[in-house]
Amino acid sequence: MQEVLIATDADAVFAEVDAALADETTMVVRVRAGKDVAAAVEESTPDLVVLDLDVDVLVDLVTAALVGRLDH
Repeated sequence: MQEVLIATDADAVFAEVDAALADETTMVVRVRAGKDVAAAVEESTPDLVVLDLDVDVLVDLVTAALVGRLDH
């Protein structure tokens, strides 16, 4: 099963991503803060990470840089 991780505190954003991507082969997992992304990525190694920049802009940018360095 493929996994998509989304970092957003907005329920509407999560609902849209979940509706668009979730199915019997894809699971959408949510964290509510950018600071939680790195731990979630290390725990489950998702296939895609979606960052809602309205969560914590600086934290999201740093997290994106860290995710890019992970060896999958």
